[in-house]
Amino acid sequence: LAIGGLPIYWFARARIGRIAGLVIAIAYYLSPAIESVNLNEFHEIALAAPVLAFLLFFLLRRHDLGFLVCLLLSLLIKEELALVAIAIGLFVAFVQKRWRFGIALAGFSAAWAFALLQWVIPFFRGDANGSAFYYFGSGVIAGGAARYAYLGSSIPEIVQTFLTRPLLVAQNIF
Repeated sequence: LAIGGLPIYWFARARIGRIAGLVIAIAYYLSPAIESVNLNEFHEIALAAPVLAFLLFFLLRRHDLGFLVCLLLSLLIKEELALVAIAIGLFVAFVQKRWRFGIALAGFSAAWAFALLQWVIPFFRGDANGSAFYYFGSGVIAGGAARYAYLGSSIPEIVQTFLTRPLLVAQNIF
């Protein structure tokens, strides 16, 4: 977690000066979210903070090789980071105006998320045909029902829920 402050400082220093960059880096280190992750038990998602910090540093400096290395590392940390990668791909396409690169990133990330949820995770859970989702469906995880069972038990059901019951989705988000 500590190394994540370096790219934050470097980028801020280049944009707004040393003192303001230092203040932003100190704010990162003093953030209650970072402290909480650091003080409580270890979860693999904690590895995402420094990797995403470097990813954004390279992205904003348009250093594509470093960015892609960090993106691939982030996709190996936790499956939900594929959703973050989709958003980053859209940022590249619509904000940085690098349309092909951004759409390719978003498409690859979406395919990665689909493959993980449909085949990889079910395979390692002992369900090689992909009928049971880790987060979705009626399965039981960690002693309770699946987190997002209300969305459905397959990707078509999940898409249908998003399209036909947006208020249910919003209610559960908020």
